[in-house]
Amino acid sequence: KIFIENIGDLNVWGKNLLSIKKDITNAVNKKYSNINVDVTLGQLRNIQVYVVGEVVRPGIYNVSAMMSPLQLVYIAGGIKKTGSLRNIQLISQKRYTLDYYRLIMKGVKYNDIFMNSGDIIYIPPIGKTIAFMGAVKTPGIYEIKKNESINTLLGYAGGILPVGDKTHLQLVTYRDSKRITKDYITKTHNKLLSKLRNVKCNDGDIVSIPIAYNRIHKYVKIYGEVKQPGKYAFVKNMNITELIKKTGGFTKDSYMENGFIFRYIDKIRDTIFSFTPGDYIDKKLNIELKEWDSVYIFSSEEILPSDSVFIYGAVKNPGTYLFHKNISLENLIFLAGGYLREANEDSCELYKTIEKSIKYINLKDSMDINIKLSPFDVVNIKFDRNKERLKTAVVAGNVKYPGIYAFKDGETLNSLIKRTGGFTDNAFKEGVVFIRKSVSILGNKARLDLVNSLNTKLLEEQTSMATTGEMTAEDLKLRMQMLQQKKSLIWAVSNIKTPGRVVIDIDNERDINISLEDGDSIYVPEINNTVQIVGAVYNPAALIYNKGKSIHYYLNQVGGLKGSADRRNMYILRASGIVDKNMRKVTRGDAIIIPEKFVVRTDWRPIIKDIVTIVSQLAIATVSIYSIIK
Repeated sequence: KIFIENIGDLNVWGKNLLSIKKDITNAVNKKYSNINVDVTLGQLRNIQVYVVGEVVRPGIYNVSAMMSPLQLVYIAGGIKKTGSLRNIQLISQKRYTLDYYRLIMKGVKYNDIFMNSGDIIYIPPIGKTIAFMGAVKTPGIYEIKKNESINTLLGYAGGILPVGDKTHLQLVTYRDSKRITKDYITKTHNKLLSKLRNVKCNDGDIVSIPIAYNRIHKYVKIYGEVKQPGKYAFVKNMNITELIKKTGGFTKDSYMENGFIFRYIDKIRDTIFSFTPGDYIDKKLNIELKEWDSVYIFSSEEILPSDSVFIYGAVKNPGTYLFHKNISLENLIFLAGGYLREANEDSCELYKTIEKSIKYINLKDSMDINIKLSPFDVVNIKFDRNKERLKTAVVAGNVKYPGIYAFKDGETLNSLIKRTGGFTDNAFKEGVVFIRKSVSILGNKARLDLVNSLNTKLLEEQTSMATTGEMTAEDLKLRMQMLQQKKSLIWAVSNIKTPGRVVIDIDNERDINISLEDGDSIYVPEINNTVQIVGAVYNPAALIYNKGKSIHYYLNQVGGLKGSADRRNMYILRASGIVDKNMRKVTRGDAIIIPEKFVVRTDWRPIIKDIVTIVSQLAIATVSIYSIIK
């Protein structure tokens, strides 16, 4: 209030300077005439206000009496993430509740509420919340008040995006530790809003708006083994023959015995049926298409096994090779890198798999060597024992004279290391890596046998699916996804190479006196003063070896085990390559392996069992070599 002599008190609380001047002028003109009034502001009164609770900088603030409560909250650093935006308390002569959402969403500043000295602004902890996700303008977590409907809260989230489905809302709620999903689906947006008007939210609910499903009209689609796959304009009474003509016809790899037509029924239903693409050639294929039909033409490679030929024995690159029409025995030997020096050119076996017969070939005879091969033929080039074979071994790393060494039959690892001048002072003898080519070959053969077996099973499954009649779209989708995942897993296994490591203890007399074989490799690493922690821990790393410390010490250093860790199958991989499941002692160069828990679908168990057996062995060898060489 202000006091003017002969006029009295005037209430100016909450008014601006222009409004005050007008009030004073009116009051003075009632008492006097021809008076000019000028109003100036001297000094604003300061007040002390307490800001407490979930703010960044709580404390006592000296501020202008004209400042609003929300302005003061801003000066105090704002509200923490843990603070309530919707229940800000101003404790004055009266208690006021302020809602930041009204400021953010509607621009309400609360300028009509003024503070007095000694007032308290209290920010309580955040209240109940829900999450908005999907096709809304501002997805995020929102605080809710009692009895607020989803409609109101949807407004806080900015409403539904243009790409959102305005007829569908999904609500995920939790009751009695159970997750419950509800879908609200209507024909129009207004009906959806009307339906949601009385739907209340609970703490922790999740509201999702899906993307609208907008189909392009008047098209059909064909993909797979045709010359120009893609979308084509649909016309009434169109049939498959006409569609295939538009694509330019089948490719040379098309599988002509079976194809699929996927037919759309409605938003939640599809159907599928098969047809015989080969009938197109005979002009019998006049199946009428519907709008949005999708036609799939398989490739022969997807359905039929690839033809192969095999060569083993005294060639540089024995193995499996793709069969080509008119491929000869000479061509196959060339593909395999040619003969080894010790090949017996007078005697070669050719096993005709389809005919189930054996032919003996003289490789010096031009007629014999140009014999044409058939799919799945097996060639065995024999070794000649009378040809002396140069045998070598490689020694690398921390020996005095590393290099390639020739050796005679019966020579041992011990004598070879002596020939290199022995170990250097930095040699890590416990971590010697001994690689044997024959072990690698056997391991890779076992892996290839497994891959061939798994591919055969997969082929049977593909053939069964392709020759099955009607099947629901959902079933087909699941089966195709599973087939693709199995293919990827088999492909990954087929590309893993077996190192061929032989585990030895260099201080064991029996191990050090192992006889050498051609192609052996010995690597002597430097002293490794680290311990590697691999797998389901929070920070997999290599740690400095600390003598006498237990496994728990090292696990604590990397943050401990994750919840997904398979504690029962933890093990230590010694630098020597030995696996120790007792884990009583950690030594330098060790790798502590913590596998993840492995959950497998029932219908995957047969395929996974075989794969895991080989992959686990390969992984042990790979990790041990990596941890030593690194």
